[in-house]
Amino acid sequence: MEWQIIKREQNDEPREVVLTTPSIQITVHRHIHFKPDLWLVTTRGDVRLNCAVLLHSDLEGAKKEAIEKVLTVVARIKNELG
Repeated sequence: MEWQIIKREQNDEPREVVLTTPSIQITVHRHIHFKPDLWLVTTRGDVRLNCAVLLHSDLEGAKKEAIEKVLTVVARIKNELG
């Protein structure tokens, strides 16, 4: 699995990257209504997150944090179901 660059800033920096699996699509992106240096995560598929703020300001850290956030949600659901 590899992250795909979907959109770029005018200075050619990535603005949106996506990681897709059969169960989930994880998008790390910027958003016009948030600070320009903030990365957000939105997911589609079996786990849903919408514009969750990530703490890392660098893209590589944000991608790792996005995956950790998804895994945390999955673990919480698993615990709730017993």
